[in-house]
Amino acid sequence: MEIVDSYVPFIFRTKKSASIEELKVIISVNARGKLSGFEILNEEVDKGLRERVGYMLRQMPNAVPVPGFQNYDPIEFELVIKK
Repeated sequence: MEIVDSYVPFIFRTKKSASIEELKVIISVNARGKLSGFEILNEEVDKGLRERVGYMLRQMPNAVPVPGFQNYDPIEFELVIKK
């Protein structure tokens, strides 16, 4: 969560994105723990905000299996980013 918190000023830096109080993102993770895609659920999102969120997500480390499990099933997470 520290990574996400450090990117909040970067994500909400434009006038249009600064008007958003809460950003909801669905993150898809494949069976290898790598980010396979994301979808922003907010309606008032521009291209720049989408690119900044994508950059932030690519900076996050890959997921690792919980001890006792060898791999993951593909899964989707909801990430809520607040200013």
